[in-house]
Amino acid sequence: MSIKVENLRKSFGAKLIFDNLNLEFESGETTAILGHSGSGKSTLLRSLNLLEIPQSGKLSIKEHSIDFSKKIDSTKIRAIRAHTTMVFQHFNLFAHLTAKENITKPLRLVKKIPASKADELALALLEKVGLKEYTKHYPAMLSGGQAQRVAIARALAFEPDFLLLDEPTTALDPSLTNEVLKVIEALSKENKSIILVTHNLEFAKSCADKIVLLEQGKVLFDGPKTSFFASNDMKIINFIAGESFI
Repeated sequence: MSIKVENLRKSFGAKLIFDNLNLEFESGETTAILGHSGSGKSTLLRSLNLLEIPQSGKLSIKEHSIDFSKKIDSTKIRAIRAHTTMVFQHFNLFAHLTAKENITKPLRLVKKIPASKADELALALLEKVGLKEYTKHYPAMLSGGQAQRVAIARALAFEPDFLLLDEPTTALDPSLTNEVLKVIEALSKENKSIILVTHNLEFAKSCADKIVLLEQGKVLFDGPKTSFFASNDMKIINFIAGESFI
């Protein structure tokens, strides 16, 4: 299974974000999407989940596809979204629900999972992300790193074919970043299908299988991480030199 985008074009008013973008993301791989601010990284990721709708081009996942130049059918949108789950920069947890309830309530309402099974799954996932003792904590009682790990656990509960992570540590203090990265690293080692927008080159070098580098909405690099970090292309060399390994 893969996610494939063909000739994707997206603009906001007169501002062109990307044009004629062609990429394919394979299952079982961790792909790091890199690029300077404004290069189109987050817009691309949001387009994969149809939180942003491109003006033209095609998006395909499994047997489902959408041609953005035509009228979009809501049934097709739901079919595409069924294969992906997004984790945002700012957690997006429900403030009035505990860590466990943030996982169980969507499962009961969206996937119609019985309460007992939802509780069992939530507890297992909170243990997986190192928060076994925090099931009854509300988001305001959690650190930023803990809240992001709850958000990741909630995303995993839906068993997505692809986990989409939009700069998951950007909103965190440096001291809290590592605990989130450890969770993502563990998922990567399990061969989960992850597409990650990040500025953290050290993490990308350690955990990614594939690198996509965007520059002004164009694909400057698309290939294995080993080739990226060993590249002789001066644009790539300058990008690596100019980014912080944090």
